[in-house]
Amino acid sequence: MDHNILDGSFGEEYSKNRNLNSNKPQLRERPPRNLNMFTKLTLLNGGLLTQMGWAFMGLGLIFTWIFVGQSEAKYWLSFDGSWEETSGIVQEIHTTGAEVNGRDVFRYVFSYSVGSENFSGTSYSSGSEARNLRMNDMVTVKYKSGNYERAKIEGMTTEMFPSWIAFVLIFPFLGFFMLLGGLYGGKQMINLLVNGKFTHGKYLSRKDSGSRVNQRTVWAYEFTFEVNNQSYIAKCQTHKTHLVEDEEKEIILYMPDKPEESTVFDAIPGVPSIDRMGKLEAAPTSSAKYLILPVLAIVVNVIIAFFMF
Repeated sequence: MDHNILDGSFGEEYSKNRNLNSNKPQLRERPPRNLNMFTKLTLLNGGLLTQMGWAFMGLGLIFTWIFVGQSEAKYWLSFDGSWEETSGIVQEIHTTGAEVNGRDVFRYVFSYSVGSENFSGTSYSSGSEARNLRMNDMVTVKYKSGNYERAKIEGMTTEMFPSWIAFVLIFPFLGFFMLLGGLYGGKQMINLLVNGKFTHGKYLSRKDSGSRVNQRTVWAYEFTFEVNNQSYIAKCQTHKTHLVEDEEKEIILYMPDKPEESTVFDAIPGVPSIDRMGKLEAAPTSSAKYLILPVLAIVVNVIIAFFMF
């Protein structure tokens, strides 16, 4: 439901809140404004969409390395010939501790020959027929005509997990596109802070965005402002309502050549403070919290990839 500032409980709440920080510093610095690298990084990664993107992509890639990296799916793009057949002998049988569809996966080490060359291979299976195998049993072995070392016992797989486990790729892909959208939005915020002009906008409306952060409603706000006697609307979303309800008019940043590209200054995640001279300060060290997820996602995945490959 939309609420107008002149109506209902929200109008009264907004009228009270807007006087809380009426004496806080106002932005006076002209563009281009200087932002250090740390400030830019926190702005680039501070948005909710960006943070969710890092979380989905980081966690999704961990599952990708662990499951897809040990599945038949990793051979989808391999071109190592057709399957050929020979005979082999089971040398070892081990439990893996893994399960597929609730059934234990077993690892079978076997030996086989192609022509005059001897090889050793590994197969995996959770099927009941595989459990009847014993060491030294004769088995039919399938091997690739272009890669003799890639082989499996007939009816089994060369990797621990089947190809369909690749469905977990949906999570890093989803995270990747969320991250792209978030980073694009963050880049726009940086551009507005560095090159945008500022004016003041008047509250127009707010409505429930349908999102929640820490059980708090994320509100979608609209503020109206004028440039060259023409009205524009600046939009923002935030669950920190006090940031955009503490003044009668909020600072609006807009691009001089494209006023419809605008934002509400106080609603920018990780926005720098304004000093007493009206200039932008560097982001405080507390803004490093916006870099925790990106750093964790990158470092953990690099470590896992290193040990797996």
